[in-house]
Amino acid sequence: MVSAGIDNDVNLLVNFEDFNAVELPRPQVG
Repeated sequence: MVSAGIDNDVNLLVNFEDFNAVELPRPQVG
């Protein structure tokens, strides 16, 4: 699932957050 421009960035952010919350529960940096 490859999107272009903003959609791609948003998908990456959402997937990254889901990954951290579900797979690796750890404090987020930043």
